[in-house]
Amino acid sequence: MTPRPAWRTLLRLAALMGLLVLTVLTIRTGWIWNFITYDSALEYGVYAHGGPGLKIAMQQIEELSQRSSGGQTIRVGFDAESSWPFYWYLRDYPNKFQYANSPSRSDLDAPIIIASDQTWASSTAC
Repeated sequence: MTPRPAWRTLLRLAALMGLLVLTVLTIRTGWIWNFITYDSALEYGVYAHGGPGLKIAMQQIEELSQRSSGGQTIRVGFDAESSWPFYWYLRDYPNKFQYANSPSRSDLDAPIIIASDQTWASSTAC
């Protein structure tokens, strides 16, 4: 007759299996957040940045600035709705500025204007 495992042994085995399952799920979640949905603004685990459109816009701004001024001195205007995250991403651009929700004509003379849906109509009317 073989000895039956004690309840304590079964409990330890169940705890070990639970820990193994949680470890596998943690590794899977980390892999998905870091390599599959790393640029998705809808991912709850990766919420500190915008979607891929922000990076595309910054690449275009950098290219325009390099072509027109040879550096990062191009004037870039953005409205209040777009101030975050552009205020951070444009931190190396000394000629960035935030314009009011109803911009003046001089505000819109900048080569690059970033406008949200709320101020787009007033930005194009000037």
